[in-house]
Amino acid sequence: MARPPRRARAYRNAAHQANAQKKYARVAGKIALQRLLRQLPDDMRKEIAEAMRRAGPKALAIARSLAPSRSGKLRQLLDWKVSGGKVPRLRVGLLTKRAQQEGFYGRILEGGRKPDRVKASRRTPGGGISTYFINVRGISRGRYDFIFDSAEPRIQNEVFGEVGKVVDDVLARAGRGDLGGSGNGD
Repeated sequence: MARPPRRARAYRNAAHQANAQKKYARVAGKIALQRLLRQLPDDMRKEIAEAMRRAGPKALAIARSLAPSRSGKLRQLLDWKVSGGKVPRLRVGLLTKRAQQEGFYGRILEGGRKPDRVKASRRTPGGGISTYFINVRGISRGRYDFIFDSAEPRIQNEVFGEVGKVVDDVLARAGRGDLGGSGNGD
């Protein structure tokens, strides 16, 4: 099978990256921290993952408090998860495929929408189809920030303070060469 032209691949990759970037809140210095974490022993990474598990409910509570609520469905669909592997990651947002499908409008609310005039159709009582236009109001970007932009500093300050202390402790012990045990003086 022939590969698509380079321009098509670049467009598809850029579109995929744009979608992937807005699924979860971002943390400053994440890449440098990931490099450090990959070099740590397993027990130290587990310590950091445990701190993230303790911080998960707090991050979720912040995101839910900032989420718009008419029916409460969007708030219910928000969830948190710490994924393991070499680098533990705390993710908050619409994590499952079901949540992304059912809460798709949350992404529209948070990302904004341009005002537009759209064509709609409906069935008439006589069985025909009637076509008409609707003016759709715009939603300004930043009006409903509950996972990304305005939520990020709150999540970083209130939630990751605790995780940051654990990371600092682990990295300080690793720097001293104390690669085993916990940092509570045992």
